[in-house]
Amino acid sequence: MTYEVKGPDWKLTVSDNGMGQAVPTKTPEEAGLGTTIIRALSKQLGARVEQSDTGPGLTIAVTRAPFTSRMPKAA
Repeated sequence: MTYEVKGPDWKLTVSDNGMGQAVPTKTPEEAGLGTTIIRALSKQLGARVEQSDTGPGLTIAVTRAPFTSRMPKAA
């Protein structure tokens, strides 16, 4: 997990090495509870959510404002 801040902008990135998500969800009806919670919180915070398959595993980044990360990409 990483958390970066620059003024009012921030980025929270969480990764794991689990199964990942077999099929990306396109509609709210297809999403699981965790995805639904992340989307709802991001909307309330005015943030965007980015998801990437890190096989094995999954990385979710929640970013508020035009934040440019200073962290290197995970391998």
